Amino acid sequence: MLINKISRFSVLIILAIILQNCYTHVETPNYRTLKKQSKETNSPVNFTYSVIDTFDNDWFPDEGYYYRFRFDIKGLKEDKIDLFLTMLYSKGYNIAGAWYIADQNNCGRIKYLRGSGEQYIAYNPMFIVLLSDVDDSIIDYNFYMLLSKPTFPCPYNVWEFWVE
Repeated sequence: MLINKISRFSVLIILAIILQNCYTHVETPNYRTLKKQSKETNSPVNFTYSVIDTFDNDWFPDEGYYYRFRFDIKGLKEDKIDLFLTMLYSKGYNIAGAWYIADQNNCGRIKYLRGSGEQYIAYNPMFIVLLSDVDDSIIDYNFYMLLSKPTFPCPYNVWEFWVE
């Protein structure tokens, strides 16, 4: 019985040594250090956009944390989105991507696929921001976190923003 306990103990020690070598250290960037870096460089950040026309939503990145703007509480003018993103960036939010789609009274592609004689579908505007780190303080700017990748019901004429 004592030999059985000793052999189990030695097996546990050997497994612990083997598993210790399998450990991988992963460092994720901290948004507080990103805030410090952006303030130190004092370089202006300009967001610009291009228009995307696509048939699906598979082009959203897999990594990062998505937040959606709540248009039901507060509005956001289309011509001020780049300034709004620049303000968020200057506040220390590490914006990895942003997308906007205007409200649509009719989605031509869906109308074509559904056939004629059916009712039109109206879509509200959507503004999505992708952060590289979780930062729920962005809620103060009228955003809420999405638990999965977003989908646009009609993913054409989507504005994709990036840093110049």
